[in-house]
Amino acid sequence: MVYFAYGSNLCLDQMKKRCPEAIPMISVHLNNYKLVYNKYADIIPCEGEKVYGAIYEISLNDLKNLDKYEEYPDLYEKIDLIVQDINGISYEAFAYIMNEKGDKTPDKRYLDIINKGYEDWGIIY
Repeated sequence: MVYFAYGSNLCLDQMKKRCPEAIPMISVHLNNYKLVYNKYADIIPCEGEKVYGAIYEISLNDLKNLDKYEEYPDLYEKIDLIVQDINGISYEAFAYIMNEKGDKTPDKRYLDIINKGYEDWGIIY
């Protein structure tokens, strides 16, 4: 299955620890959503905006690990969506979104991990 990462799971080192079988695929964007923070990264629908991220092919074992890490279904839920690469090729993927919406600034360490992920994937945000 294909997982769309837009937060700290963009960091390749971190993702490798959480999901050792995950295969990094390609950097992508999600149209008509925007990145927000409620202590942790989240995405919300927003016409005309884009969320930059990346997709991984993950195994069932990796999915179990991610579900545990993302505290699914208590903290995050899963949604299916369509993302596109720089060439306009579409991919079906799933992502985690927060159950409760809010506006809480994440700590610097968390933001540094996300920025490392952008560097890993060559995403200029």
